[in-house]
Amino acid sequence: MSVFDDFINSLKNNLSDLFKAEAADVKNTIIKDGSDFAIEQKENIEKYTQQYLSNQISQEDLKDLVDGIKELFELKGLKDLGLAQAKIQEIKDKVIQAITDSICSLKL
Repeated sequence: MSVFDDFINSLKNNLSDLFKAEAADVKNTIIKDGSDFAIEQKENIEKYTQQYLSNQISQEDLKDLVDGIKELFELKGLKDLGLAQAKIQEIKDKVIQAITDSICSLKL
């Protein structure tokens, strides 16, 4: 299994745990949209992961880099479910943090 596959599995688990209190359709949409975004950003995420794992960047640098791609992340599925924009932004921030946490967990 590749490092990126390990990352995706970790991300799905983190998102599932993070949003377990949400309704099933919302939780499943978050996991799908978050995973899809990570796959779309595979090149960037692999680069950031490699830099982090090889100690070229710090955890804070990693967080800044992942935050930098946040604006590209759309939770279209949640918009389709009719969630309020404020709630979508809150979820978006948590998913971006889960991406950073999932990368960091690879170093353990």
